[in-house]
Amino acid sequence: MKRLLTTLLAVLTAASILNAAEPMSDGHQLTDLWAKYQEAKKADRPVKEAEILGQIKKEAFQKRLPVDFWDAATEYVYTVRRRDWKQGNSLREALQKEVADYDSPIITSFGCVNGADPTGMNCGSTFRSILFKAIPLPSTVA
Repeated sequence: MKRLLTTLLAVLTAASILNAAEPMSDGHQLTDLWAKYQEAKKADRPVKEAEILGQIKKEAFQKRLPVDFWDAATEYVYTVRRRDWKQGNSLREALQKEVADYDSPIITSFGCVNGADPTGMNCGSTFRSILFKAIPLPSTVA
């Protein structure tokens, strides 16, 4: 019994150490840029946040990374609109154009941009849950 408990404790400890060694990425593959964004957000620097989100959008668009693209695009709208609410309509239109240009059925077929809050608050969580089921994350790819 003592040996079983010791073995169980060792396995649980090893699992927690291995799990903690790999940071959570929310499905993001551009983790370095997202880390920079989180630093800017924590420092409450919305101009820097928007700049980094623009970089993430551009790189995600080029590399066809839908999770990174969607999160950066919707967060960009929220971040810029938080600074200047008058840009809401132009940001919404720009987001619709970006999604159309991305031209992926994964993003466009859910209609999250048309008629929904462009920050992703209304349909973003549903979109992300469907997207995560449809696309294997890097850790699950053989």
